[in-house]
Amino acid sequence: MKSYFIKHVGGNPAIAKLRPYSGLIISSIFFLVLIIVAAFHGSEFKKLLLLLQNANIGWMVIAILLQIPTYVFTGAVWHLAVRTADYHLTLKSLSELAVEQLTVNQMIPTGGVAGNVIVVKAMKRLGLPTPIAMEVFFIETLSNYISLSVVTFLSVVILWWYHNITPIIVSLISIFFVVEVVIVCLIWAAFNHQRLYLPTWIKKRTLIARMLSAMENVSGKRVFSIELLIQAGLLRIGVFFLDALTIFAIMRSLGIESSLIISFVALVIATVAGTITLLPGGVGGFEAGSIGILNLLGIPLEAAIATIIIFRVLSLWIPLIPGTILAKKDLNIL
Repeated sequence: MKSYFIKHVGGNPAIAKLRPYSGLIISSIFFLVLIIVAAFHGSEFKKLLLLLQNANIGWMVIAILLQIPTYVFTGAVWHLAVRTADYHLTLKSLSELAVEQLTVNQMIPTGGVAGNVIVVKAMKRLGLPTPIAMEVFFIETLSNYISLSVVTFLSVVILWWYHNITPIIVSLISIFFVVEVVIVCLIWAAFNHQRLYLPTWIKKRTLIARMLSAMENVSGKRVFSIELLIQAGLLRIGVFFLDALTIFAIMRSLGIESSLIISFVALVIATVAGTITLLPGGVGGFEAGSIGILNLLGIPLEAAIATIIIFRVLSLWIPLIPGTILAKKDLNIL
């Protein structure tokens, strides 16, 4: 039996067998390169090892525990969207799905598309009609961009206040907002395609035709509900603060004097950097962005590297264990 992704994405079956692991391979290579680069900076690498050896276990446990509610908050976004459509899925099942989504996005480098496909498929498995599952997908996408826009604006204000806005940061944020506006406009256009003039050759494209057909029964009123998007956006902002607290706790564990504001700004700019790449989990862009911002705001390079390595282990690598098990329900290629 062909796998789900061969069937829906297409491609050579032999190549498709490697797709579930390509993201892991890319991530592993990047982490290896990061460690090698640090090792070549002899004094910094020794300081990095010393930081890790003297880590405070209590603060590290707090950092680990702070990651658990991030999946509950993500599940709560979906729970809210499902409840608005007068359906019910347990928060527990949706929190597990959040771990599954993270795992698939980490394993298959498609800029988050694979994880969203899995969310829709899993919700159908849990009993939701396809249109409602699609609504959840669009609500999550829009609320995610809304929340990221809010925290990005806040981070820019903080950087401006500290006089630490560089041309690279300005370029990065500009690209992000352009991409965001384009995606939001495409979603709006898809919901209003009957009122818009679309050339016949576009409508006849198989992928476009299927997408427009699938959206016929999706409620644009619910997807673009201001109240719903604000509530979902606030939950997403909560995830950002939990991740920022995690980074702060890691730095305290390593004995680094810092503030929650620095952790927050580094996380947000790194997320923006990771968002505009198609690599799994934003790998590469996230690490470069977070380490660069931490260093820019006064955190020593070796301390910044140690902090982000630990954070990525907690937020990406450890969840792969339960996530891979959960993903087997929805991916027959695992």
